[in-house]
Amino acid sequence: MIYLIKNDRKCIAFFIKLVIFIVLSVFIVSCTTTTVQTPRDVRYMERYLAITDIDSLRVVLVDRDMYIDSLYTMIDYLNYTVDALRTEVEMYYSRVLINDEFEIPLRFSFAGVDIDLSNDRIRSKLQSIYNIELRRAHQFIPRSGTYFPVFEPILERHGLHPDIKYMAIVESNLSSMAHSPVGASGLWQFMPATGRSMNLTINNHLDERRDVFKSTDAAARYLLQNHRQLRNLEVDCWLVTLATYNAGLGNMTRTIREQQGRDFFSLIMRVEETNNFVWRMIATKLIFEYEEVIFERPFERFPPLLETARLERIQTNGHHDLAEWSIAQGTNIREIWELNPWISISRTRAGRFSQINHLLIPPGTWDILVPIDAVPDRAKIAQAETRFQQRSAAPAATAAGGRHVVQRGETLGGIARRYGVSVDNLRRWNNISGDMIRAGQTLVVSTQPASTGTQTTSTTAARTSNAVTHVVQRGETLGGIAQRHNVRVYDLRRLNDITGDMIRPGQTLIIREQTAREPVQLAETDTHTIVNHTIVSGDTLGGIAQRFNVSVENLRRWNNINGDRIIAGQVLRIQVPRNAQVSGNRNQEATATSEPVATPPTPPQTVATGSYTVQSGDTLVEIARRLNVPISHLLTRNNLQTENINGIDTVVIRPGQVLRY
Repeated sequence: MIYLIKNDRKCIAFFIKLVIFIVLSVFIVSCTTTTVQTPRDVRYMERYLAITDIDSLRVVLVDRDMYIDSLYTMIDYLNYTVDALRTEVEMYYSRVLINDEFEIPLRFSFAGVDIDLSNDRIRSKLQSIYNIELRRAHQFIPRSGTYFPVFEPILERHGLHPDIKYMAIVESNLSSMAHSPVGASGLWQFMPATGRSMNLTINNHLDERRDVFKSTDAAARYLLQNHRQLRNLEVDCWLVTLATYNAGLGNMTRTIREQQGRDFFSLIMRVEETNNFVWRMIATKLIFEYEEVIFERPFERFPPLLETARLERIQTNGHHDLAEWSIAQGTNIREIWELNPWISISRTRAGRFSQINHLLIPPGTWDILVPIDAVPDRAKIAQAETRFQQRSAAPAATAAGGRHVVQRGETLGGIARRYGVSVDNLRRWNNISGDMIRAGQTLVVSTQPASTGTQTTSTTAARTSNAVTHVVQRGETLGGIAQRHNVRVYDLRRLNDITGDMIRPGQTLIIREQTAREPVQLAETDTHTIVNHTIVSGDTLGGIAQRFNVSVENLRRWNNINGDRIIAGQVLRIQVPRNAQVSGNRNQEATATSEPVATPPTPPQTVATGSYTVQSGDTLVEIARRLNVPISHLLTRNNLQTENINGIDTVVIRPGQVLRY
């Protein structure tokens, strides 16, 4: 038994050793066995390793780029911080500190008026306004260097106190482009109606409220005008006059009459705005007077206007673009526009939808600011100024060669407005009887050939020298001028190239062109006699010509009539065949006075003078016959005007009216 156990132990040990041997052998064999790889597998492995390396490098690069970007962001932030700090430092060094210890003096004067500031109410009011105006001082004090040298000579020329210049600061903060919601504009904030009443031009092309020279002159004249009116009320206080600039003369007059005050401090303004308006001027002067004390050092002023620009005078006979002239002056149109804000941008339609900007100047004489350092080309300036003498209509688009190709959707009226001509002219030039035009049709839009400035000027001068002219006065209209000279408004527009009703004071209008023909001397012949026909209401040249069997043209020649306008009471001389029958019996006077006249009647060298009181039922013809004077004598002596009654121009006289003869 013991032997078997011992042998089993040996067997087990042997078995274990065998198993271990087999396992080790298998392991060793597996470890020592070499796998055989093909060249293709090797390439794949190399490529895989390379791609892995590239990807890892890309990750590194991306990480580095992100790091660099973060550094740039940090640099930008640091630069911004540095700039902000630098700006703060500059502001700190440039800032004018306000002296809080400054005290308003006990006495002060403005525009020659002494102000007692020991009064607590007055002092408190000025102190509150002063504190508000200090906030704008950094704007208006530097600007004063530009405008005060312009204001002061103009105010002195009108005899005004130099303190008036501070009113422009209160009105506009010395900005020529200032514009209020209610329509006031310019340095002195004129309303349109007030500006026009002071002879400032305000239209689509110009707004002289923004002209520093003319608006300052207008403000001075306006104040003088108001001051004269106030002196009639025994008020001679310039502070009250200045208050009228804000409140209006009517409101101020009402306040004075209601309160019976005679100076600013004895009146309570109707609105607080007017009261503050005056106090703001006083506070503004106080800031200027004590500038170095209040701010510890003075502000730097902008250079005077006339040290940076010079005035050039031009004269135009039409609407002209300033672009060419600006270049000839050695500058450009933009600089001219910036220096002259009173010239408005004019827009003309160049296509169906787009508009072109121009800087146009209308007829007249104008002083235009040009940069002081601009070098002019005198030859080019002469050419430009020669073109300025050409007459031209209001701005409109132009067509090459005076022709226009009709586009889809266009109308005769639209084309006429575009080129500044009348629809009647378009019809006549293009032989059109109605309003029908078609796309692609070519229209003549101008009958004037291209010409040089000299030719146009000479032609215009020739027309004017051979014509009856009228110089437009303030307040006159085309209709009134036409009525005064017995012509039609249509003829005035045609002769003067006027497309609308706009005329200006000083403009010379051609009333009628004189023809070269000799005047017709009517005389009795063997076959013809002369009759006098007195025009009555409802008569027309055509009707009279038909009644006497003569032509309208002969009526015009015999009586020196231009156009078709005749006036009731006017006497026409007509040459008719002897024993001719006058058709109709509307005008009995014509047939009753159909007596032979050997020579044209001439007025007597001396006419008895006196006066006649018009009675009920009197007519001008009867009065002239009764007084034995020509009707033309009554018209001239009494400056009688015609009135349009039911479409007929008639000389009207009224019972009780006194006529001189």
